[in-house]
Amino acid sequence: MGIQLRIPFFEYENETHPELSYWSHRIIERKYNSAGDKSYGIYIVYYDMEGNFLKHDKHPIGELYHNVKALKADIEKLRGSIDREILTYIN
Repeated sequence: MGIQLRIPFFEYENETHPELSYWSHRIIERKYNSAGDKSYGIYIVYYDMEGNFLKHDKHPIGELYHNVKALKADIEKLRGSIDREILTYIN
């Protein structure tokens, strides 16, 4: 069973929210219409001191995907970059 997010997307732009305790990255599925069109992305989600969902960012931190399998495949590719040598770009 998934968590249903019916709260509109919000942006936290230079706002202070005393109820905000912490944030995490979460996969969110967005449904666009009655035809079942969906997209998946990783969003920053904000919680209060008790761990209750408060808000999430309007935009994902990266690309949007048409299915969770493709999103998870990209996450695995990103994990592989953690232990590799850092490349330097010089203009």
